[in-house]
Amino acid sequence: MNQVEHVFFKIKQIIVELSEGKTSKSIAISELCYLLTVVNLNGARGDLTSTHRNALFLSILNQIQKIQDAATVLSKTASNRSISKFINKGDPVTVINNLNFSSMSLPHVRFKDMHLIACNFDNSDLRNSLIVNCELQGCTFNDADLSHSKILRSKLLGCSMDGANVTGVKGL
Repeated sequence: MNQVEHVFFKIKQIIVELSEGKTSKSIAISELCYLLTVVNLNGARGDLTSTHRNALFLSILNQIQKIQDAATVLSKTASNRSISKFINKGDPVTVINNLNFSSMSLPHVRFKDMHLIACNFDNSDLRNSLIVNCELQGCTFNDADLSHSKILRSKLLGCSMDGANVTGVKGL
């Protein structure tokens, strides 16, 4: 099994364990964030092509969003108000730290309820992306294409956007 197949296997394994109740949503998200780090390191070492790295990042981010969306649905249908407040308190719950998304093709990507710290999005294609209820600290978007993206209920602290295409961006 090559590295790409191994990561896809691990993603599937995490989702199966979650669906079978063998792990919690927060642990599943933590394990997926760890896989992002593994993919990032393997890409930096040259062990993954940029195409494989891009596909793995997108797959992992999509799974994180599905889990977060399921938690939001649960919070909206929970009869116990204290459970609802705990699940959907409005603070970013997923932390992604120091990942290199540079020169990646990520149009339509969704970052929701995340805290992104020192991530590099330089030269990335982030057209039509959605960034909701996030906190971005020290991230760089230099020469990135953010056109027609939505940045809603989010904080950008110490982020750089030199040369970024922000045409039609809502929320900046």
